[in-house]
Amino acid sequence: MHNIKINKFHPGLLLFFIILFVPVGYDLIKAILLLIVITIIGIRTLLKGRLCLHPSILLWFLFTISVGLFFTLKGLLNNAPGALPLSKIYVWYPLIYIILVAGISNICTLQDLIRVLIVASIAITAYSLLFIFKSAGLLPDYLFFRLEPGFQAVGFHEGYIKYTLYSLTSLTFLIPFVIASLMTWINYISPVSRFWLWLACLLGLITVLISGRRMLIIVTAISPFITLLFQKILHRKDSFGSLKLGIKILFRLTILAIGIIIIVQAMNVISIPIIIGRFLEEFYYHDSLSTNVRIEQLIVLLRGWAENPILGNGLGAVVEGYQRSIVQPWSYELVYIKLLFDVGLIGFLIYAASIAWIFFISFRLLRSGDKIGLYMLPVLVGTTSILIANITNPYLNGFSFLWPIFLPVAIINLWLLKRT
Repeated sequence: MHNIKINKFHPGLLLFFIILFVPVGYDLIKAILLLIVITIIGIRTLLKGRLCLHPSILLWFLFTISVGLFFTLKGLLNNAPGALPLSKIYVWYPLIYIILVAGISNICTLQDLIRVLIVASIAITAYSLLFIFKSAGLLPDYLFFRLEPGFQAVGFHEGYIKYTLYSLTSLTFLIPFVIASLMTWINYISPVSRFWLWLACLLGLITVLISGRRMLIIVTAISPFITLLFQKILHRKDSFGSLKLGIKILFRLTILAIGIIIIVQAMNVISIPIIIGRFLEEFYYHDSLSTNVRIEQLIVLLRGWAENPILGNGLGAVVEGYQRSIVQPWSYELVYIKLLFDVGLIGFLIYAASIAWIFFISFRLLRSGDKIGLYMLPVLVGTTSILIANITNPYLNGFSFLWPIFLPVAIINLWLLKRT
């Protein structure tokens, strides 16, 4: 059977798919679905008499939110223009995610969310390819429906294609996630048929190759090795089998990737030497405009941080004499350096420790031998990938983009509740 069967339909699954597929726009639909989901979780909580949230998870949430509130107030006191906008990311959205995390209260719900991830991966990559083919004139206009609001673009250059869709952010998590799932899940543990995993992987690799997105290429290329590393952490009853499967799938993925490269090269869709040249030019300061911009940001942000190195300048502060965006002058590509500028060394270490805690508990889960650990591993690979990509691009900058941080937290919460 090749069907992707949902255990039980829930409005939260539809909300999650929309967030993945169209992360920007459709705010009214998302708000209505979110209200319905929160209401359902609230009623369920009242009937059970308790919120399905482990004390450790609740403490983690409250601590990080308190830190965000402190630096928001510091930004407001310093008249930082981005203090209130950034308070959504560091204070208000995490408060909503507390409720959503509590709503993932059983293994069936987790399996359904994983199925949504697979479906969304296929949908986003298929939509991306349709967008490229339509823009190239290979498909009639009536076969393509514009879903994303705002900016969509595709450029056909000599030897490569470059396109922009908001859902590319989701792919930065989803494609490494799909690869890790193929390398980790044996048949009886997989919540979907391997047919769908291979389809998602095939479409994903094609999309990555012709996307022209360097960071997407990087995280896709390193995700199999991150997977193998995490598989070594698994409990010994799972580690050997997963590693053996992982190595076998890595070999097949390599053959598949080579085959895709040969085909698209033969069709003159792209030129591999040109793509490699564009990729390598990012490492040369004088040859890349984007690298120049980021190095310039690094210098001015570090200079600004040095003026207030301990507690920073407050969330949403702007570097004096340097403005990257007129609409959002507090926004910069180097997110982590900007965070250091905003919250100082103490705040940066606190946030780093919060992420480190997620990985520490996740590794405990992987070593426990619990079935949930085999679901956590691909999610952890996806989260690792988007955290890497976030070094040079502001991917985690809105409600619809924060789920890669809170999904592993939800799995940890489920595991901790199961143990108590």
